Amino acid sequence: QRYPYFLQLWGAALWSIAQATGASRIDQALARQAAKEFRAQRSAYHEDRREELERGELLPLAVGVARAFSETSTLSSHELNAVIAQSCGIDDIAEVLEHRDQLATVGFVWKPPAARDAWQSGLPCLMSYVAGHPPAAAAGGRPAWQSAARVSAA
Repeated sequence: QRYPYFLQLWGAALWSIAQATGASRIDQALARQAAKEFRAQRSAYHEDRREELERGELLPLAVGVARAFSETSTLSSHELNAVIAQSCGIDDIAEVLEHRDQLATVGFVWKPPAARDAWQSGLPCLMSYVAGHPPAAAAGGRPAWQSAARVSAA
């Protein structure tokens, strides 16, 4: 997915299995073993990044954005702002832009310099992971962050 870190993980897994087995060639059996190690390392990376979003209180927002990107490869600023506003339940544009900047700072979304108004996923496979692992629901069926926000706002 245009992200060299995963190529590095794949190479490291191949190297590790080859060294452990004493193999001097990569065959299908070695590749299958390395694929298991690679998938485990990729999952660990995704979970680390998900936890980073959660610690930064960006996970509920990231889930909404990830779900929007599941249907398209780019979003205009207007579309992304609308997703952010809906995901957070806010209508203040300054607050929306602050949230968008936070997602860009952690690399969850980005806008290539030549793309004009086409926001992209920072890492499509991370977006898929985040969309499939939303925050746990608190009492009342709401995500924990929403329950806390409603209580503190009262």
